[in-house]
Amino acid sequence: MQTARSYLKKKEAFLIQVADEKSAIFVDELLWELPKEGFLPHEIASTTTSSLIAITLTRKNVNRAKSVFNLCPTPLICSSYEVIYDFEDSTSFHRKELSRKRFEAYRDAQYTIESL
Repeated sequence: MQTARSYLKKKEAFLIQVADEKSAIFVDELLWELPKEGFLPHEIASTTTSSLIAITLTRKNVNRAKSVFNLCPTPLICSSYEVIYDFEDSTSFHRKELSRKRFEAYRDAQYTIESL
């Protein structure tokens, strides 16, 4: 969650896109526990929020972030994002294929991508 912390320090909105409620709760708990020195203020949101760090299950840019961390198995194509963070998951053939398809979609849409 170093990425979220860096956006918070710059006072820039950062969105974390998740696929389901279980993932939202996991990320929510992670942001409350890390870093050890203190939590990262955030909220799980399905509608517009002023929170600098937001977790959402919707495909909406709920906090008007220019950067998003996509934790979904499908690409996140939205013209409001300048930077998309994504995992390249190689833990199985299926997940590796999903990662490859996401990156192809981002490349075709001419997005800036940072792989973590």
